[in-house]
Amino acid sequence: MRICRICFTQDPSQFYPRGLRCKRCKIISQVWAAINKRGLTIRAKPTKLSKEEAIKRTRAASLRYYYSHLETSRVRTNLWKESHREHCKTYKKDWLQRNKEIAKLTRKRWRKNNPQKMRLIKRRICQQRRAQQYTTMIERFTTHDIAARDNWRCHICKKKVSESTMSIDHLIPLSRSGSHTRENVALAHRRCNSRRSVGRTIPAQLRLLG
Repeated sequence: MRICRICFTQDPSQFYPRGLRCKRCKIISQVWAAINKRGLTIRAKPTKLSKEEAIKRTRAASLRYYYSHLETSRVRTNLWKESHREHCKTYKKDWLQRNKEIAKLTRKRWRKNNPQKMRLIKRRICQQRRAQQYTTMIERFTTHDIAARDNWRCHICKKKVSESTMSIDHLIPLSRSGSHTRENVALAHRRCNSRRSVGRTIPAQLRLLG
């Protein structure tokens, strides 16, 4: 009895008079040979996906596009956020309420990975609290903004200032009704800033007072 060497069928009616393959397997092999000869491809029949799987694949495709076109995607995202501020604010608030643990871990990881930025943020918050304590005018700015304006030079010793040694000096101190504004602050070394006493007058103060 003959046996098909592909599907291992033993039915005599399925065989040609000669050959070691059944009729079905021989026809399939001839079809594949013709396809390979012509360089054709056969598309697999699409399978029906569940709703969760479809959402998962769509999100993966969106992320692949976002990271392959990073600059364009960031510009579009920022423009959309600018035109939908209220929606973004509400969504962020709801997300933080739903994912408190994830948000807590994310903030903790960011603080650990960005110690220099955390020092600057804490310093700015401390300055704003001091200004609020003396009920003075408060303007939002960063130490880097003042450093760029003053060309990274200390206004006391006139030497270059690095990121690790920079600080903001209030020309008219907050304790003497000075304001926390760009006009009343200047870049200084932390050492120079701490050495200068409140009662000492410097040229920058004289220029400010006129």
